[in-house]
Amino acid sequence: MLAFVEELKKNWANRNKVVIATVINTIGSTYRQVGAKSIFYENGRFEGVLSGGCVEGDIFEQCKAVLETGEARHIYYNLQDDDPIFGFGVGCDGGMEILLQIFDPINHSETAKKLLNIYSNALESKGSYRVLTVLESDNTSKINPGTSWGLQADSVGNVFKNHDESYYITFDDVAYDDFTQFTINALTENGSKKIEINCFLETVKPIPQLLILGAGHDAVTLAKQAKNLNWFVTVADYRTAHIESEMFDMADERILCSNEKHFKNISFEGDVSVVVMSHNFERDKFYLEQLYLKNFTYLGILGSRKRTIKLIESLNVTYPEEKVYYPAGLDLGSEGPEEIALSILAEILKVKNNRTGNFLVQKTGLIHE
Repeated sequence: MLAFVEELKKNWANRNKVVIATVINTIGSTYRQVGAKSIFYENGRFEGVLSGGCVEGDIFEQCKAVLETGEARHIYYNLQDDDPIFGFGVGCDGGMEILLQIFDPINHSETAKKLLNIYSNALESKGSYRVLTVLESDNTSKINPGTSWGLQADSVGNVFKNHDESYYITFDDVAYDDFTQFTINALTENGSKKIEINCFLETVKPIPQLLILGAGHDAVTLAKQAKNLNWFVTVADYRTAHIESEMFDMADERILCSNEKHFKNISFEGDVSVVVMSHNFERDKFYLEQLYLKNFTYLGILGSRKRTIKLIESLNVTYPEEKVYYPAGLDLGSEGPEEIALSILAEILKVKNNRTGNFLVQKTGLIHE
């Protein structure tokens, strides 16, 4: 989502007319899942893939009509080999439905700005954020297909204005899956008029955050690889020179953390994973005691098992066994900072996504539940 929003911001600033393509439904096995997005330019270039390159060329052909008319549309693809007429013969054994929306800062500036604000708000939200987009409407003069608005994850309704009338929808937000389509009535405020709309509801998860406690040389590789995943990276250390080093220029946030007061400057809102790796026993002990009862998805400690057991036993607090991962990382036979960073990030993904980390060849059924 970070890369998508950054691309939207650039197109807004440069006044580029583009098409946003979003996967809104899948059947069987597909390269990308529901919610995946791509941006198509007028020259055929695109940012983000939806099918591994299988149908992007045809998607662009469909985008031409959207670029010309400004009207949203949704398209369908059968990616099975066994369909000689409509299939693409790519062997994905599935199908997908894609929504195409115009993003035009010149001719549809209000709509483009609204879309940019919605996804920017979703990106900045510490909790889950939901975006509702109209796919079909029985009164397109009042509510157009492609109309979107944002909802906080704990909302039970929303009011939005279109032209000269105000329509609202109300639904039990928690009753819906993260990605779903449904039909509902949009009503005027006095309830005298209604418009039936078919909608796509998508849940935008908070950007994963990685807090690295310890700004040593091996932390540089971990920070870089996390940034390659578009995570928000915070590096904290008790040594000013290490924090200010140009080696950590890629970090989103750098915090001097030498006492309890400094530790309070670290945010634990949202999806936060923590790796303790200062290589200093007393400093690691301080970090772990400060982390106690904080909100985090994952807590890993770098170092040998023997050292970490000794470290945990020395704490003035008691962590549940299942809350701490040590030695941090999956058993990949990793050696060197790059491989160790890979194993740690893989373990974080495993924990965040509640997966087994086993071989996919041993998994029965769909790869994505």
